[in-house]
Amino acid sequence: MKQRIFLQRHNTDEYVYLAWFELRPTHDLYWGLSMGTIDHESTFANADEPGGRTVTLKPPDDWDKLPLVNVKHSYHRMGRRHASAGGSGRATIRDSRHTPLSEITEPTLICALITGVAAKQEKYLQSLNRNNCRAVILELNDDQWFNSRLYIEFLITPSGRQRFPQMWIDVSPRFYEKQPAVSSFSQELDRLLAVRHVVMPLPPGRKPKRRHPGFLLIPNIEVTATAQRMAQKAEDKPA
Repeated sequence: MKQRIFLQRHNTDEYVYLAWFELRPTHDLYWGLSMGTIDHESTFANADEPGGRTVTLKPPDDWDKLPLVNVKHSYHRMGRRHASAGGSGRATIRDSRHTPLSEITEPTLICALITGVAAKQEKYLQSLNRNNCRAVILELNDDQWFNSRLYIEFLITPSGRQRFPQMWIDVSPRFYEKQPAVSSFSQELDRLLAVRHVVMPLPPGRKPKRRHPGFLLIPNIEVTATAQRMAQKAEDKPA
């Protein structure tokens, strides 16, 4: 079943459509951003310093003049991930190998999104459940709607009692809901979509722009492997 992710201004019928996810009976997962992606190459977000924990995200200098293209992300049942892009094709992401979807036994991060300011985004005027889709809604109060951006994580998880990992970014758990929004793709496939987010207020005095640069962040297998090796070394270190 297909799922759509929306932001909603509290106690109103104002919605912003963020993304869609679809898990097919073949155990292949597809997703994309409703507003598209700039027609530009994807890049690795490397640490600012070797072994460091901070990353600087910077859009291209002419990002607000580049056309938007549709990008379809795929996570196939055997663990192959990639993305195909329209336009010039420069936003295409090459294949990488990950845990097969059918073998995931715990909440697993699929991607993360840094949004623009909701009030400046195009409003969604159609039925939230059109074409028999499920709607996952993140509600924002007025201050969050007009003066904040969001950091959102999308995870795939099996059903049952699960322990969710810490957020990918370094943020105190008190700043985000401990219980993510969860919606089932399929009881037969036993896969659910979990969504959790952090509100990021704009710096004081900064006015929201029409098009704030957003970022789609995708965990890479090389990054995951490095983190696992570092964790293993820490466990092996003598007390």
